[in-house]
Amino acid sequence: MYSIKSSRVRTLKKIAPFCAALLIIVAIMPACSCRRQSGYTWHSDVMTDYFNTLITLVGYTKTQGEFDLYFQQAQARFAQLHKLYDIYSNYEGINNIKTVNDMAGLEPVAVEKDLLDLIKLAKEWTLSGHGKTNIALGPVLKIWHEYRTEGLYDPENAQLPPREVLEEA
Repeated sequence: MYSIKSSRVRTLKKIAPFCAALLIIVAIMPACSCRRQSGYTWHSDVMTDYFNTLITLVGYTKTQGEFDLYFQQAQARFAQLHKLYDIYSNYEGINNIKTVNDMAGLEPVAVEKDLLDLIKLAKEWTLSGHGKTNIALGPVLKIWHEYRTEGLYDPENAQLPPREVLEEA
């Protein structure tokens, strides 16, 4: 566990799908090289419970059972990362991004190395990304999320957040 103190770490939810895609690519790259070898068959399955996105895992294995084992391992890892990078929900025994944001400016929070590494990477991207990545947009994204959710439940009264509220965030 590592301890960090941050008042501006807000949302990495946008980075999470990129990380998920990267994990999938890393997972299937070795399988792609197996394509030329005999005895390997293409398999795929999907996950829908993580990062609010559809994740498709594709692999070449000798049996469906072997693929299923890899899929279960990937699913367990995505479940772990989803909880760790979640900005909206608390999970018992896990100090995630929401925990860090809730405690920002109040006290240091012990976090897992994966979360600390993601924050460091996101900060690097913010500084070198030519304005395309900004991990401090959490308060603004939270406002948009709330208005979107309200609009989904009551489409007739859906509205955009006021500019003043967004600027204040």
